[in-house]
Amino acid sequence: MSFMKQKLQDLSGKIEALETEVLKSISRSADILSVDYFIVGATARDLIFGVYDIETGRATKDLDIGIQVESWSHFFQLKTALLNTGDYVETDQPQRLEFQQSFEVDIVPFGHIAGEDETIKWPPDQSTVMKTTGFKDAFNDTFSGRLRNDPEFKVNIASIPGLAIMKLIAWDDNYPNRKKDAIDLDFMMRKYIDAGNTEKFYEEESDIIQVEGYDYETASSTLLGRDAARISGMRTKVAISKILAEQTGDLERYRLIEDMISNHYRFSGDKFQNVKELVEAFRKGYCGDSNQ
Repeated sequence: MSFMKQKLQDLSGKIEALETEVLKSISRSADILSVDYFIVGATARDLIFGVYDIETGRATKDLDIGIQVESWSHFFQLKTALLNTGDYVETDQPQRLEFQQSFEVDIVPFGHIAGEDETIKWPPDQSTVMKTTGFKDAFNDTFSGRLRNDPEFKVNIASIPGLAIMKLIAWDDNYPNRKKDAIDLDFMMRKYIDAGNTEKFYEEESDIIQVEGYDYETASSTLLGRDAARISGMRTKVAISKILAEQTGDLERYRLIEDMISNHYRFSGDKFQNVKELVEAFRKGYCGDSNQ
């Protein structure tokens, strides 16, 4: 169990007032319709690392949430309820609403709506297709964040291992249009130990030091890989293991590493080798026989 899941995290003051208002409006409609949701994407990333005052370096002006629904009827009930508040308008993207003409909200359904292949096909023409593999695993590993104290307002937020799973699958599903997911993976791999996992690393996962040698960032990536594997269901493990096998080893081209490197414009060393070791460490953590 991660440090995050051991207690409620006080995130008051770490999120903009407008984002809090958006989430409050979503919570009101979701509660009425008995829809479970959690924060994913860049907002989740910023909130998690913000707990430890770790600057993520990439500002976001939108909000991504995952909603667990049974059917498209259930999804559209929530979307209609939000539109009926008068604060939202539709956009040209089926999953996206705009709040008060100033803030984009992406709502991604998962669960039974996605079927056995965990893929959603947006109506009416089903031309927009999205994999939701890993969403259920990430939802089961959320932590509770208090965004406001008086009155108290709490939301569920994806954990770092949950985010890593979703971002790796999203990157692979929509390559080459998801470079930002690769950049976020690079950041999370390097900073995972610092985000509340120092005690766990030294007390429970110290064998990583012997396995990897003591390179702090590759050790961090190995630990993240292990924790991502621990929360993964069988279908997710198969999907992630396949992606990692395709992006590591002896290849003619390393697409994931190329996208991760794109954020290293100030890095003075061997960028490729540095990132390659990071991805290999994550793969070892995720696929290592001793930690499955």
